[in-house]
Amino acid sequence: MECISLKNNPLYEKLLIFTLGLLPIIDSINGFVMSTTGISIGVIIRLFILILLFKYTYERNNFQRIIYISIFIFYFVFVSIYTFFIHQQVGGMAKELMSLSKLFFILLLIESYRNKIKDYKRGLKLIENIIDLNIILFPLCIIIPTILDVGLDVYSGGIGSKGFFNSNNEVAMALGILFIFSIDNLYKNTNLVNTIKILLIIISTILLSSKIGYAIPIVVTLIYTAKSLFRIKEKGKFLSYIAISFIIVAILLIGKYRYILMEMYKRQEYLKNISGSLVYVTLGGRNQLLAYMNEAFSNLKYNFIGIIFGIGMLNEQILLGKYLSMPLKLIEMDFFDLFYSYGIVGMLIVYGYFISIMYRYGTIKENGFKFTLALIAILTLGGIGGHVFWNAIGGSILAIVCCGMISQYKCVN
Repeated sequence: MECISLKNNPLYEKLLIFTLGLLPIIDSINGFVMSTTGISIGVIIRLFILILLFKYTYERNNFQRIIYISIFIFYFVFVSIYTFFIHQQVGGMAKELMSLSKLFFILLLIESYRNKIKDYKRGLKLIENIIDLNIILFPLCIIIPTILDVGLDVYSGGIGSKGFFNSNNEVAMALGILFIFSIDNLYKNTNLVNTIKILLIIISTILLSSKIGYAIPIVVTLIYTAKSLFRIKEKGKFLSYIAISFIIVAILLIGKYRYILMEMYKRQEYLKNISGSLVYVTLGGRNQLLAYMNEAFSNLKYNFIGIIFGIGMLNEQILLGKYLSMPLKLIEMDFFDLFYSYGIVGMLIVYGYFISIMYRYGTIKENGFKFTLALIAILTLGGIGGHVFWNAIGGSILAIVCCGMISQYKCVN
């Protein structure tokens, strides 16, 4: 079946380019403004975009999709309102809905894309252009401020750099997913330009000093190396370029960026010394937060209702925060934060939605493999490391992956 050739909504395409293609620039500007004034312009921009996405999602959509989307949104809003009255935390409603808006942002990006993109070939090209923009802009938004010595440090003492982004782990997750697309480009079109793009991503990841950022490139490189070994005559050049890239990275780690590597090592040694557990080190202490949350949750009066429907995100933050003598705290593991905040039902709704996309549109065939691998990676690492469902950058990257997967499937089936 050939791609459907119908006209897409041009205004919607421009909205996608602004929202997703310029994502690192928007977030860098927001980070700069926040670091100097304390004001988040990103929230205002995303609320405006969210309104437009509601319009493009519901406008002339089929009845079944409208019902499904409405049930998705209604459930989370209803649970938030209900749990606030149950736990006497009505004053935090705006904060709760603000957190939920990030989850709805992902849903509405995907569903508006399904509704408004009629020419799947053009839609796929649009997503690929957005990915290419991010592959270039994310590293530049880290490397340029680092060179100019104006970015934010990752560790105290001027070690590491995250540009003007707020969260190095969130950006590291995005870079990891973009690495998948970069190495796939190099695998299919082995040349100097694609090699430079990979090096830019790796250098940015080193500067961010995040374990999440290292995990995906290592695993994905092994996967693509294994794939190329089965086609050694065709992919010998690819293997050579990968080998050269990692020699350059090794030289940088031993030389220019050795201090960052040493700081990361000290951080892991510190975690090991206070816990003696490899799991604690790997998860950055999140397993301990999970244990604390489980204990606090088990002492709740409405424990059974909480298991089914959750206690709301702000209530989870307050509960764990009190246990740790902190104002507010999440576990930062999307799977468990979703469970405690919105219960088994919320988990089934959210993970069921993305698993259904994987089941229906995922493939291990050559052209669609990158999207399948990216979706598995982001859901897995988000589940145990956070920074996807409740974060703007991670959520936007998840939406890009899902939209690309849908268009790729439609173009060949």
